[in-house]
Amino acid sequence: MKKQTKLPAAEVIKLFDLQPNTEEGGYFVSTYPLEGIVNPQCSAIYYFLDENSPRSLMHKVGSDMLYNFYDGEPVEVLLLYPKGRIQESEVFIFSNDLAEGGQPMKVIPAGTWMGSRVKGRGSWSLMGVIMSPAFNPNEYFIGKRDELIAEYPDRKKLITALTN
Repeated sequence: MKKQTKLPAAEVIKLFDLQPNTEEGGYFVSTYPLEGIVNPQCSAIYYFLDENSPRSLMHKVGSDMLYNFYDGEPVEVLLLYPKGRIQESEVFIFSNDLAEGGQPMKVIPAGTWMGSRVKGRGSWSLMGVIMSPAFNPNEYFIGKRDELIAEYPDRKKLITALTN
């Protein structure tokens, strides 16, 4: 089996025509819906973190998400679930390295706060997000540090790292 060559981050950004995500960090590009589709049942994006934008700030959306890991370095992800769930929060490693406990796909329920950061310096990670129903910008919120810490005090350190 031939060893894969890892492209520089700038080449990945160019290859997928990724654009800066000015609200939460990282880069993204919409891959679905295709142009001309009215009322899509879902939406999909590539999402990319690199050394210039190594974290995704805490945010939540109003749709369920299928979060997929494609390539690059492991990503540490913090999930803060909506109240009323048995599990209040979770930290997991998003990667393809199953031997090290990595998870290559995660189902994230609507209304869950999430943030992430690349593990390691000088590296990048390529992921994908499929949302159903389709992304609605009116249901997209960036987390406020003080409010999230008040609600999830046991995750203060990571919330601080993943908020402005």
